[in-house]
Amino acid sequence: MNYLIACDWERKKGFNLDVEWFRDQLKARWGSLNLRFNADAFSDICWDIDFPSGTGLAYLQGDDNKYISYSMAGISEEDLVTFALWVCSLLPPEVDCAIFSEGGDIEVLLRPDMSTQEVLEEIDRQWADGET
Repeated sequence: MNYLIACDWERKKGFNLDVEWFRDQLKARWGSLNLRFNADAFSDICWDIDFPSGTGLAYLQGDDNKYISYSMAGISEEDLVTFALWVCSLLPPEVDCAIFSEGGDIEVLLRPDMSTQEVLEEIDRQWADGET
């Protein structure tokens, strides 16, 4: 399953993630990670981060770098949510941050005061609502 972490998707405040700044933030928080620039035609930067549950692969992409695509193949939902909340904490308060499932079944608007558990419960609720 792939998830998207989207910045400034609803309010359209003109925010974009500066690639070099974001790279520095990744290195400061996650330490040693494998960063690759212009890894393919649709991403400016991609990286692997080692989490307790495994290694996650992500891409910064989209118009003005507003989306982070995260593959869940190697990590748990808890690690993904921890990462998404960390991204949210980097953003100015007026910039929206949300997590989406690849198919659009899940859409959670993140707030800086949310806990990992709250986000996981909301994801579970939306999965359950979608199955009824």
